[in-house]
Amino acid sequence: MALMRWDPLRELDLFRRDWEDFVRQVFPVRWEEDSWLRPAVEVSETDDEVIVKAEVPGLDRKDLRLTVTDGTLVIRGQTQEEKEDKRRNFYRREIRYGSIYREVPLPAEVMPDKAKARLRKGILEVRIPKAPEARAKEIEVEVE
Repeated sequence: MALMRWDPLRELDLFRRDWEDFVRQVFPVRWEEDSWLRPAVEVSETDDEVIVKAEVPGLDRKDLRLTVTDGTLVIRGQTQEEKEDKRRNFYRREIRYGSIYREVPLPAEVMPDKAKARLRKGILEVRIPKAPEARAKEIEVEVE
């Protein structure tokens, strides 16, 4: 069994998700059009770039807007509900539709004009090259 570093923010996020699931089960209400969803993200970096992955199931490329402002990647999108069939009686409606919004702080200075984004199987992957001053630099150690 591998050891994992404890991440209190991850624990809070898991608690928030569990709490929201509980509230939805106890108080089943339809997701309102003006409410928004917060997609789960994964942020990592290499020597040359910052990589952000986000869960955006049901969204097409045309439904997403990405911006980088003040060291933060902002992900916006809109999921559309299929035209409702008035003849159907729903016994359970858990699929949520509406806007998604997430601000992701980036761990390094980046060059947003060179960013590349790819959407595959409901996962958005954004790769943003680091600015030259933010890249890891090797320091030579002198021996005396």
